[in-house]
Amino acid sequence: MQNIFDRAGFINRKVEKGEREGQQTYVMISESIYNTDVNDLWDAITNKERLPHWFGQVDGDLRLDGCFQIKNNSSGTITQCEYLKGFELTWEYAGDVSWVKAKLSIIQPDKTQLYVEHQASAKGEHFEVYGPGAVGVGWDLWITFLNHHIITAGSVDETALTTPEGKNFISNSAQSWGEATAKAGYDREWAFSSAKSTEKFYLGEEL
Repeated sequence: MQNIFDRAGFINRKVEKGEREGQQTYVMISESIYNTDVNDLWDAITNKERLPHWFGQVDGDLRLDGCFQIKNNSSGTITQCEYLKGFELTWEYAGDVSWVKAKLSIIQPDKTQLYVEHQASAKGEHFEVYGPGAVGVGWDLWITFLNHHIITAGSVDETALTTPEGKNFISNSAQSWGEATAKAGYDREWAFSSAKSTEKFYLGEEL
């Protein structure tokens, strides 16, 4: 179990204020380095056979202009794609649209960085309650599960999140995104109260 969360500190987090299509947005940025080459990491994040091991079942056409559906989650369209470099896509869920960008960079022959950017609306009840952490904690979990898959070639047992290590990871992740939100210039008190709401949500606790 320890292998899943023992490198939780390898994620660099940042939040920025943005604008897209005339609306105010927040931009969640995550950077992480994996001990594998760019070919393996690219395959892990684009291969339908490997995605369920750490991310979820994805159906559809995983190619430029292709549409996809994540089981019990979002759907969207791949708007840009460059082999071994990265891709961009829309993230559509419950009538809302946000935008995701992923980029790969070779650090060393056996070390590859994954940059993930998720831009979403900075308005509405969901944002007021949970802030950027709602998206950030989810990506932290996927990124950590991806690291476990890269190391072991196996899957993550979702019950790992109910262990003390899993709960501690969620709490630390939410707190870190609260700090990143405050650094982005948002009200500090709100940044940490929304992060606390995110923590409770992921822990299955009532607000």
